[in-house]
Amino acid sequence: MSRHDGPGEGEDDPRREGAGGAPDDPLAGLRVPDDPRELEADRTAWVAELVERERARRRDRRRARLAGWAGGATGRTAGGARGAGGEGAVRRSGLGPLLALGALAVVVVALLTSVLGPGAQQRPQAAPLASTGAPPGTVGGLLPDAEVRSLVAGTRRSAQSLRPGVVALVPAACDCPDLVRRLDVLASRAGVRLWLVAQEGEGRAVEQASAAATGARALVQEDVDGALLTALQEAPGAVAATADPLGATVLVVGPDGVVDALVPDAQAEGALEQRLGPALAGLGRG
Repeated sequence: MSRHDGPGEGEDDPRREGAGGAPDDPLAGLRVPDDPRELEADRTAWVAELVERERARRRDRRRARLAGWAGGATGRTAGGARGAGGEGAVRRSGLGPLLALGALAVVVVALLTSVLGPGAQQRPQAAPLASTGAPPGTVGGLLPDAEVRSLVAGTRRSAQSLRPGVVALVPAACDCPDLVRRLDVLASRAGVRLWLVAQEGEGRAVEQASAAATGARALVQEDVDGALLTALQEAPGAVAATADPLGATVLVVGPDGVVDALVPDAQAEGALEQRLGPALAGLGRG
């Protein structure tokens, strides 16, 4: 007799019904297979359902964390929406990660602002040329209107366009890499450009020497016909008039083209930073 044999249909079975017709045994009628392997399909489906539920639970929990990290600002702005299921709506809509990314962008911008500004100064820009009574080529006067030529582009322009910044007339024979390094550092700190002005035909040599000194390509101009150096040397009362022709002459030129500092024979100047520092600091205020 198999385990399924029992009272025939319609017969009373004390295991199936008790008083009032309710089953006494909740397992009554449960079919137990002879081979447990027949339950493998049910077991696989049950395990798959458990795995899917766990994945869904983790997704919801991750989205809830992201939405919460996005900031109380979102929740506070929403007001009572959170209590009315606002968080659930955010999770269901998939906006949690987007809100988190938006909040992260705000944090990054705030950090950059705190690090770079307001102390970080923008590069000073050229202003209209000033009207001054001082002779050109002297402190307080304009940079002489001599012609220079770009070593890279080959274009010509007035030396007065080299503003604001540090302008250094550097002969190839100067052999002053330390001076170029010092000027590069000073100009970088002030947020202005360093222009190296070479004599005609010497621009490439000056550029190579500068690259070896600073590791970067300099802005090299050539002094057409030596007009700029001549104007500096012939300016009334100019200190550049007694400068060594093989030495470097350094000027700090303001946004308005006015010479704020002039140091002849700069390669021999031990206190170069003190001589140029006040003028460079004034560029940031200008």
